[in-house]
Amino acid sequence: MDNLKIKSCPFCGLPALLEIDNDHHGDFHSLGCSDKKCIGHHVIYTEGDKTIQESVKTWNTRSLK
Repeated sequence: MDNLKIKSCPFCGLPALLEIDNDHHGDFHSLGCSDKKCIGHHVIYTEGDKTIQESVKTWNTRSLK
């Protein structure tokens, strides 16, 4: 997973933030802008239905059109 290349935020240009955690529902991860005030913060949130690699691919190929 160290070799994942995550693009910066398309809205503000700051680095993206991938958070991996778990709770009583199980494993989950979120991916979005590292700036909590940015509209791109936590764009992707999943509870195990999408792999981290799939989430990164989705984030990296999103369209701003």
